[in-house]
Amino acid sequence: MQVQLDRLREQYEFASWSTPRDTSLLAWGFRLSGSELPGWSPHRIQQVDLPGEPPATLSVWRPAEGNGALLAVNVYECDDEAAARRHLLRLLGEFQGPNLQRIASPGDVAFAAGSAGVLFARGNLVAFVRSIERSPAPVAENAARLDRILDADVEPRGDGPEIDTLSIPAAEARGQRPIPIDAAASDRAGGPVWFRFRSDTGRLMLQNRRPAFTPSEPGPHEIEVTAIGATGVSERTLRIDAAPGD
Repeated sequence: MQVQLDRLREQYEFASWSTPRDTSLLAWGFRLSGSELPGWSPHRIQQVDLPGEPPATLSVWRPAEGNGALLAVNVYECDDEAAARRHLLRLLGEFQGPNLQRIASPGDVAFAAGSAGVLFARGNLVAFVRSIERSPAPVAENAARLDRILDADVEPRGDGPEIDTLSIPAAEARGQRPIPIDAAASDRAGGPVWFRFRSDTGRLMLQNRRPAFTPSEPGPHEIEVTAIGATGVSERTLRIDAAPGD
């Protein structure tokens, strides 16, 4: 197993993209509502949570015009950005077919199997978009659309989810250690809601499947928080004043 992993690291030049960028991004509770890909309707959306594996949203989409093409969209929610890049490497090793080639976008790091599939990481999420029928599906176009949603690159709208809770336990904001984040939101249409957190002054991660933030240094910090629902998005800023450690 280690020999195979070392081979993959060398083959895909993992050292060149294993380190996350300075801005920390974290998705929590990712869900697909079925409205993410214009012109496509979900045939099946399934949540899968297996021991030792990151939670996954597995889906198959049909085009509205019904031309026989099918699109598979799988999204994996890892504990942090570094874990996402390791999982991306693992999926590269599991891909059945020719080696995937590094491409500039979408996501923070991406690979493509020609026009048949795109595998990329955005923050702590890994997405695999691929055509699964003989009739080709527009993989690159839909991967780019999905990436904009994963990056919460959507204008806030008044019909976005209501952010009901956004806070930290005051006693936990001390030292350079993970600070738990309490967050909850409800969608006005009753659909699924997930969160995206963004910080330039610390690292975001999931601990026991809950969001947490480790400040880079004592002092004030701001985390941009976006709640994403089926009908829109809402944004808030979480401010943390991290005291020096004991």
